[in-house]
Amino acid sequence: MYEILDRPRGRSGVCDNGAIVVRMRENRSALSHEARSAFAALAFLLLILSIVPVVHGYWLVPAFSLAAVAALTFALERHHKQAAPAETLEVGPGRLRHADSHGRVTECEGPWLSFRVEAPTPSALRLLVRTAADVIEIGRCLSLDERRAVAPVIAAALGAATESRP
Repeated sequence: MYEILDRPRGRSGVCDNGAIVVRMRENRSALSHEARSAFAALAFLLLILSIVPVVHGYWLVPAFSLAAVAALTFALERHHKQAAPAETLEVGPGRLRHADSHGRVTECEGPWLSFRVEAPTPSALRLLVRTAADVIEIGRCLSLDERRAVAPVIAAALGAATESRP
């Protein structure tokens, strides 16, 4: 999920024409009550089906079935409790600021900022901003379709920002 905002006032209080802010966040939806009920029904069915091996003396089958269901439940709950990865990209005249959910902030200025889209395979797409010092990958928390949709917007904003540099 991404959101594109115009930024009317810069950090210095001066109006930044053409400056944008792109907020990106992994799209997560919680399991609904119906999905939890279906999951519980599947777990119960798995345990019922493991009764037949117990009758034949295979006692480890229900133990492993129960362990598999418990591990899956634990993984789903842990994933649900973690904060969704997010990024913020601010593009202004001659500058770029990128912040991710890990607290890393990169601020760059200058005419050498460039944007590149790499697609090594049809199912992989990387959005890269090259600076004088390093390369920043942006949009890691977005889906493939969202990356394709936001790439031209970021390219246009960064192109305008490097051209309109004072």
